[in-house]
Amino acid sequence: NTDYTSLPDELDIEVKALATKQVNTGEFLPSNSRYFSTGSYNFTLDTVNGSSNFNVTVASDDTNYDIQNKIAGFINNRDAGVTANVIRDGERSALQISSDGTGRPNSDDGLFFSFSVADEDYDFVDDLGLNNVESEPNNSSFVINGETHAAATNNISVNQVITLDFHSVSDKPVKIKFAPDIDNVMSQVDAFVDSYNSLVDLSDSAQESKVGRRNLFNDISAIVNK
Repeated sequence: NTDYTSLPDELDIEVKALATKQVNTGEFLPSNSRYFSTGSYNFTLDTVNGSSNFNVTVASDDTNYDIQNKIAGFINNRDAGVTANVIRDGERSALQISSDGTGRPNSDDGLFFSFSVADEDYDFVDDLGLNNVESEPNNSSFVINGETHAAATNNISVNQVITLDFHSVSDKPVKIKFAPDIDNVMSQVDAFVDSYNSLVDLSDSAQESKVGRRNLFNDISAIVNK
């Protein structure tokens, strides 16, 4: 394996694929109509972190859009690692649920979440299309200096030396070169000179104190060790 504990002169990086979220898009229903009978409906949200049970009441004056917004609010209030929104397409609307995290999770089906109902309950989930997976979660794939890697996010650290943020795939390797931060170096030199001069002035003063010398020594030590 390549040693990245110190900065190389340059890196060749090619992003093959970005890490993605799971996105489920439900059935588009007429927004101003009511598809469901009045009453209470139960369903469960199963995620890689656990399960949450929900009960939704449909009133006689609720529209499909109202019901979808109720469900989105219930899901978002649970802080279950998924986010729900209601999207519109003309006079139709649908629930869209996405995972907060990216990358392929360690689950049997490779998904972050799914919905279910008890056997005896009306299949509210199926009619809403809550399990319609539009986009599966996947890891990012990238090549660094000829070595292929994968990660669950689009933000990676190369041996804690540099951090890279991926925003799009690349059709060819991108070359990254490194150069010293001259402005930062000069700032450290100036700070060292100022502290040293203060130490000299303090040593010449008849009112010098051990505390003052110690503080200046600590200042200089901190600058030198950066």
